[in-house]
Amino acid sequence: MSDLKVFQDGFEIKTIVYLLRINKKGKKEVLLAKHRKQGKWNGFGGKVGDKDEWKNETIEMGATREGEEELGIIASDLKNRAIIDFLFYSGDEFTKVQGHVFFTSKWKGKIVGIGMDSPTWFQIDEIPWDEMWTNDRAWLEQLLLSDKFLEAIYEFNKGDNKGEKAFEKSFIWK
Repeated sequence: MSDLKVFQDGFEIKTIVYLLRINKKGKKEVLLAKHRKQGKWNGFGGKVGDKDEWKNETIEMGATREGEEELGIIASDLKNRAIIDFLFYSGDEFTKVQGHVFFTSKWKGKIVGIGMDSPTWFQIDEIPWDEMWTNDRAWLEQLLLSDKFLEAIYEFNKGDNKGEKAFEKSFIWK
């Protein structure tokens, strides 16, 4: 998982981390925050090894760093739950982004919106799917409800640089 050779395959490596907890009613909750550029609810995360000072970081190190930058926390005990390739059509080629999805229930620090807005806990049955990427529900809901690992590929239609018209190309639960 920490092997960054995928850069050689033309993939931009990104992380998405979801904090989980059990609330006072015994219900599972996930922390989502609003992405400042897109205005959509999401977990925290971002690029791995994209600056000189991070050129040797592993995917897990990038995920942890993003937690500090975006929410002011230090996440630990990251559980790798999915690897999803997102293919964005741009002219005659695809921009390839590989998302490594992690869950954790362990972190240190107080959650604050540093690089993301309005961090909010949602019960699984109250997640604002209509305010997230259109493909999120297909994979995230199942990840939250199971312990299976997911490998998936999503392709985004021509002219769809915001990911609103994604279609599933491959979806494998392990």
